[in-house]
Amino acid sequence: MTISFLDKQKAAETLPILFDLLYENMSQIAPSGESYETDRAEWLSAVLPAMQQEPRQILLLQDGNALAGYVQYYVNNGVFMVEEIQLRQAYQRTRALYRVCRFLKTVVPRETRWIEAYAHKRNTVSQSLIQSLGMECVGENRNGNSWHYRGALSALWGRF
Repeated sequence: MTISFLDKQKAAETLPILFDLLYENMSQIAPSGESYETDRAEWLSAVLPAMQQEPRQILLLQDGNALAGYVQYYVNNGVFMVEEIQLRQAYQRTRALYRVCRFLKTVVPRETRWIEAYAHKRNTVSQSLIQSLGMECVGENRNGNSWHYRGALSALWGRF
């Protein structure tokens, strides 16, 4: 498995592929109630401009020529915000997440103190994973459909 940064010049080509993985994983767990086309258009209209901002990054996980998953994140004011981790089903519960964390440990600035993430309230698998990594629930997102988690990044890196 290889891990690389998304070439932001190719974001418009790559993001629709990433949305398909997100939709594949989340449509069963937390369906929006909207059509695929509506969800896709809304996601792309938010993520494409966001990716033009300097701190935002996407890591691509490739297994040969196949996309195994991706991680969308940014680092700002001492906080490592994990916006999205999506792995194809075949790579879930494998060493893929461990490899991603080892990679991130080398690229996230050392002075970063906190890790934060959101997990949809219906996504108990993500909630359990986040909690097992030492993060605690500190609130909700603006629309109230996700829990907001936070933890000391040094504690997480100590595991990797």
